[in-house]
Amino acid sequence: MEPIKNELLTVPNMMSSVGYWLVCDGVERGVATPEGLAEVFVGRMLDIGDGFAARLLGQSSALGALLDASLDKLASKKILDAVTAENLVPPIFETAMVAQNTTSAALTAAAKALRPDRRLTPSKEGKYSMALQGLALGSYALAEVVRPKRPQVARFVRGVGHSLGAAGLFYYGPQATAGYARRLG
Repeated sequence: MEPIKNELLTVPNMMSSVGYWLVCDGVERGVATPEGLAEVFVGRMLDIGDGFAARLLGQSSALGALLDASLDKLASKKILDAVTAENLVPPIFETAMVAQNTTSAALTAAAKALRPDRRLTPSKEGKYSMALQGLALGSYALAEVVRPKRPQVARFVRGVGHSLGAAGLFYYGPQATAGYARRLG
């Protein structure tokens, strides 16, 4: 029990958990409100920093990586659901995000089932794809926040979101999926 406790109660795992809580609270407040968007942003920044903290503090573990990846996927889904519920994300991006993330998760689970002893970490392309998807969703929410007072800025920010989403989904996404599929061999 002690090794699991030592792997679970770490600074990076606390960062992941607090980050996820902030995303959930921000979504509950309203992702397209200044307060909600700020909470979601801070929550996602904690998720970005948890891996750095794990390496810096020597607290990397398989359990921590699983917790981080799980909370990251859950947070991404919550944000996508919230932005979709407010009709802020283009349907093609919503469909592509769900398809890509479901495929990546299925391929990773299958690779782990085939080789249970192998440690599977997200690929560089997978991280880029997820980061760009997250930035796109954030752009859509930010555009909605600024739209009442700055409609031209909102259109620009939304256009940036489209560019980020396209790069994440249609450039890095297929590369990540292909890489995860190669793990099956």
